[in-house]
Amino acid sequence: MNYQKIITDLEHHAREAAEFLASYPDPDEMESEKAAHRAMVCAVHALRELTQERAAHLEATMLTRSSRLYLSGPMTGLPQQNYPAFHAAAASLRRAGYRVVNPAELHPHSRLRRWQATMTAWLTRTPAPALPTWEEYMRAALVGLLSCEAIVLLPGWEHSRGARCEVSLAAELGMRRCTIAEALSANNPVTDAEATP
Repeated sequence: MNYQKIITDLEHHAREAAEFLASYPDPDEMESEKAAHRAMVCAVHALRELTQERAAHLEATMLTRSSRLYLSGPMTGLPQQNYPAFHAAAASLRRAGYRVVNPAELHPHSRLRRWQATMTAWLTRTPAPALPTWEEYMRAALVGLLSCEAIVLLPGWEHSRGARCEVSLAAELGMRRCTIAEALSANNPVTDAEATP
């Protein structure tokens, strides 16, 4: 919403109302118009304060290259657990300079972890461990989420029970929520060298 345009329009109408009131011959007949003028002036002041608060909030939640982002999206039931989409998103964000927590890299059945478990089982001549449950995956994912400043949503996140849980927790913690495109274009991220004095 363009608060600045609303403020400018209200200021214009308040000036017009003041000019009209000043030129009216009988001031006693203008009580309702005066009240309307006062209401417009109050609205302008309130919108100015709202705009300043909103700007302060946006500045406080601005993404920078030092921001740590958490990827959230659907996995369960999708081909390859949707890991290719997670890895592509993480690569794009990392190229832009962000630090990314990718749950596809955290999960115990990611390729490296599966390979490590298989090799350990083969070397120790023990059975390979069972795949973790959904709840165990979520516990690992939420630990990653808690270390981040913002959550980046992959397409289809709203259809995923786990992603909805992550988004709900992120909202409760006041974390910024955005899409990949928004994160890539957000607030002209600064380099780490610019961020340090």
